[in-house]
Amino acid sequence: MNIVDLLISTANRLPHQPAIKFQNQLITYEELIKDVLRLADGLNRKGFRRNTNIGLMMQNSPEYIISYYAILSIGATVVPINPLFTANEVTFILNNSDSVGILTDGLGISTVMEIANEVKTLEKIVCFEKNINLTNVIKGHDLLQSRADFLPVRCNPDDTAHIIYTSGTTGRPKGVMITHANLNWLSITEAAILQVSSNDRVLCTLPLFHVYGNLQCMLTPFVQGATVHIQERFHADDVLETIVNEKITMYFGVPTMYTMLVLSPIISDLNFSTLRICASGGASISTEVIKKVKELMKVDILEGYGQTESTAQITTNPYKGKQKIGSVGLPIPGVEVKIVSDDRVEVIQGEIGELVFKGPNAMKGYYNNTTETNEVIQDSWVYTGDFAYQDEEGYLYIVDRKKDLIIRGGYNVYPREIEEVLYKHHGIVECAVIGLEDNRLGEEVAAFIVCKYPLNENDIKDHCQKFLVHYKIPRIIRFIDSLPKSSIGKILKRDLIGINILEM
Repeated sequence: MNIVDLLISTANRLPHQPAIKFQNQLITYEELIKDVLRLADGLNRKGFRRNTNIGLMMQNSPEYIISYYAILSIGATVVPINPLFTANEVTFILNNSDSVGILTDGLGISTVMEIANEVKTLEKIVCFEKNINLTNVIKGHDLLQSRADFLPVRCNPDDTAHIIYTSGTTGRPKGVMITHANLNWLSITEAAILQVSSNDRVLCTLPLFHVYGNLQCMLTPFVQGATVHIQERFHADDVLETIVNEKITMYFGVPTMYTMLVLSPIISDLNFSTLRICASGGASISTEVIKKVKELMKVDILEGYGQTESTAQITTNPYKGKQKIGSVGLPIPGVEVKIVSDDRVEVIQGEIGELVFKGPNAMKGYYNNTTETNEVIQDSWVYTGDFAYQDEEGYLYIVDRKKDLIIRGGYNVYPREIEEVLYKHHGIVECAVIGLEDNRLGEEVAAFIVCKYPLNENDIKDHCQKFLVHYKIPRIIRFIDSLPKSSIGKILKRDLIGINILEM
């Protein structure tokens, strides 16, 4: 087994079908697989070998996709890295993963060169920048001149296909090992769930180095021969115009992207009739934003839920079937879930507890981290660290991250509940709620808010009093210009603590 086999199968069935559209470049499936095998041959000739880990640090581009599949083709493991990471972050990932090489582009090469001597295992650097001319750097485009008859290495189902590092919200990032079997099963399953066909056109603004973009904007579309339209980064107006002009049928985003879309001044003037699926993941999305997307774009947002440790996905609202706003839906076929208490006993239906899952999507473990692996995986169940509950029909509702729970004077306060209330205020663009240390109550509820127009603390408190019991109402309110976000637009709550300290 090798996940590359799925791409080869599609190329054999639909050789002339467009696989990728990037700027003015159109690449068919036949051309794509030939480039993958040429690069694999080139990497092999340069001494890259199977059963090694290789960094992949590029922005969205055809070269990223070609490199990803080429590394897998030689039987090696891909280590995706955000090209905007600092030198310190890149050094940690390459050292922690024992990476023997890295493939990068013009955006990432300066960082790679800066830290090359600090990575104990790093032997080779490949760069896809046509004008690059650096000592000891292999030119990626030269490798694409190799032979296209390379035969992908046969892998075991349990061989690690990629190691994606978590965001490190609770300490140093951990390398999540995902196998060829994980990727093969989930990409085929997801293509069936969303009824993907070769007629679909998928717009990719999610970073491909992230699990969400990796699954929905690359692996899944390629199963059925859909065309992926790649954009290097997200710009709201560009996204809306591309959906219309390219007759996009599927778009995957995160909550902050949809917030930006509905605020665009051009959205009301466009017709999105070709769009059959919009989906949201990466974080909880406000029900107010979902309703606004429905109103302006005439399409429902499919809410789902997953994490790096689940390959990418655990649940989704049915594409054809009952969808519940605010719910992340039902477990995908083949995946089991349950809600457990702190002592890991299953709770009754409707009660809040930690969500755990098991199935063919469950990670192999954390790279070189047996202790953390054994804490998270017990008796084949993966503990997500998320609070949730299930309704009488089995639909799941994510309440909050377990680590984000605020305990104020002995009361449990879930930030997401307060954020939903805040989003009901028409003057609020974005918000995030966290707990800040308090000598008297243990923790105090703090809200960080981005406004459309000037608001004051009394405006916020008066609004919250209409919907929340007194102890849930934020006592600390900070108005800021923007919320700190990750590469996929996920709000980084840990950074808000630093912002609060600076303001004190």
